[in-house]
Amino acid sequence: MLIHMPTGTGKTKTSMHIITNYIEFTLQKKGLVIWVAHTIELLEQAYKTFCDVWGHLGDGEISAYKLWGSHNIQDTSTELNGIAFCGLSKLMSLYDSNPELFERLKKDCRLVVFDEAHKAAADKTKRIIENNDMYIIMYSSDPQLIRDRLAERGEDTAWEIDEQTKRYEEVVFYCYAND
Repeated sequence: MLIHMPTGTGKTKTSMHIITNYIEFTLQKKGLVIWVAHTIELLEQAYKTFCDVWGHLGDGEISAYKLWGSHNIQDTSTELNGIAFCGLSKLMSLYDSNPELFERLKKDCRLVVFDEAHKAAADKTKRIIENNDMYIIMYSSDPQLIRDRLAERGEDTAWEIDEQTKRYEEVVFYCYAND
């Protein structure tokens, strides 16, 4: 699912409400949500926003992992539950540098959220989302760029268009083809 909201309209806070409810009621705190962003600033903002929202809406404690820069997850032998905030470049490098952690993330992940999704519409990111048991949400202020990139890759896209304004709806769904 792609959610398009203009810059400054609360994509991060909106998504943290969705994620909190998903972890609490759907996952019942069993499984992992992975939030992917391409800058430390976006990751820190998302982490702080999640902690704030969970503090108001969540029930009890939850694990919130930082996985960017020098932050890492040491124990790959036990199931990861909660949410992991991952830098896109770090997540991509784990495939080669720490395959045990990469596989643990894939195995435990139930939802991947890409912030600034137009940065994520690349072939390399397919490694992250090859798990058929997970859902994907992409947030963007520029859905046209995503549509163009997906079309270049031959992906199927389904866009809802408001018939009166001939503009894309703010919530845009597409199917991501897992090969």
